[in-house]
Amino acid sequence: MWSCTTWSAAVLLSLAACSSPRSGGDATPPEGSRAWVLTPSTFGKVRIGSTVHELNAALGDSLKPNYEVSDDCDQLTPDALPHGTSVMVLQDTIVRVDVDSAGILTPEGVGVGDTEARVRAVYGDRAVVTPHKYTGPEGHYITIIDPADSTRMTIFETDGTRITALRAGRLPGVQFVEGCA
Repeated sequence: MWSCTTWSAAVLLSLAACSSPRSGGDATPPEGSRAWVLTPSTFGKVRIGSTVHELNAALGDSLKPNYEVSDDCDQLTPDALPHGTSVMVLQDTIVRVDVDSAGILTPEGVGVGDTEARVRAVYGDRAVVTPHKYTGPEGHYITIIDPADSTRMTIFETDGTRITALRAGRLPGVQFVEGCA
């Protein structure tokens, strides 16, 4: 039997979870899609390895890469995706998803704002730590290779203490440090 105190505590916990930056992005996943969970293979309805045409069909969009920075690489920001996320396209194929805001998590529950220690605790020996190209030796990349497919991975960028960004996808694009630049 619920008492008023128990009920109030349950309501407060529910409200706190809803307002937490860890509870998800600004956007609502497209109808019928999975939640906004980032894996090396998928992000909601976005499937790594799909074409731009398939991406547009899945998200109800009409995006076209402009290839201004590179002849075969572009970064797209579909309106249907949560704030702080984008999709990298190589030769009209989706190769990675980038996240630079809190709220988007891996299946293990790790995201922007978490500590390096948490990443290491969650992924254990799978977490390969290397110096960040621009903020090292303090900042790091923590790479997690997909155990089912070594061409797919999740890469966390840190300032030496906390995750500042992450990306997931397949080689070679997932390892591009400067995006399409």
